[in-house]
Amino acid sequence: MKQETPETENLYHFLPGEKILAIGTAGCNLSCDYCNVYNISQKNPEEISSSPLFPQQVIEMCLAKGYKGIAYTYTEPVAFFEYMLATAKLARNKGLKNIMVSNGYVNEAPLREIARYLDAAVISVKAFSDATYQKLTTGSIFPVFNTIKILKELNIWTELTHVLVPGKTDNFELLEKMFIWMKENNFENVPFHLMKMEPKYRMSQAEVTPDALLKLASDVAASVKLPFVYSENQRNTICSNCKGVIVERKDFKIQILRVKGGNCNFCGSKIAGVWH
Repeated sequence: MKQETPETENLYHFLPGEKILAIGTAGCNLSCDYCNVYNISQKNPEEISSSPLFPQQVIEMCLAKGYKGIAYTYTEPVAFFEYMLATAKLARNKGLKNIMVSNGYVNEAPLREIARYLDAAVISVKAFSDATYQKLTTGSIFPVFNTIKILKELNIWTELTHVLVPGKTDNFELLEKMFIWMKENNFENVPFHLMKMEPKYRMSQAEVTPDALLKLASDVAASVKLPFVYSENQRNTICSNCKGVIVERKDFKIQILRVKGGNCNFCGSKIAGVWH
């Protein structure tokens, strides 16, 4: 567990800068070749150093420290689904926000069950073709897209992340198709976070994602006119109407916030997200 902000979880349009409690445990339902937390995600709970924390204790800690909510994160929260559900129920009753940071690889019934208590989600889209997805993760891409659609249907604020793996998921033709799919299916205002791969786990000898690849991927997004695409080189939020910088970030910290009540301070346009 750790004190964080939504930005730390690549959640840029949800209560920016607020303090949240991030919690997680061992285990995952996928086995990604480049997993950067493989030392806990590919372990059983008894194989790692941990501290017991009951749901009621999580809530008490949040209330005592003034946290706005809880992020279920680090590894895959579906691996500790019952614990997440029990904690989320208590959190909702106390006015705390629930954030699920997930790979989205979950069946529809449990997704709809936990979604009743979710306020936001961050979904990692590992690849844009099922064949590549299976090779990298041992899973399938189809449940992930179903998850994204259901979260939108249930009006849960969602942001997407994608790790650019050199030679694996840097197919810009598929990336363009993904961005076009987002626009055609009313996901155009969903923030999309392009991320670097760091050589870990079974890809420890691979190269770090070059900045040039991030730039090319960002250019693809710009050509499709998606308004909120982020990367390590572009963390600021730009108003899609007046092009003013409405949120300035350095690393994962808010420097300047020019959004009030969900509207741009410059031109008054509505900015997609959940704001103060």
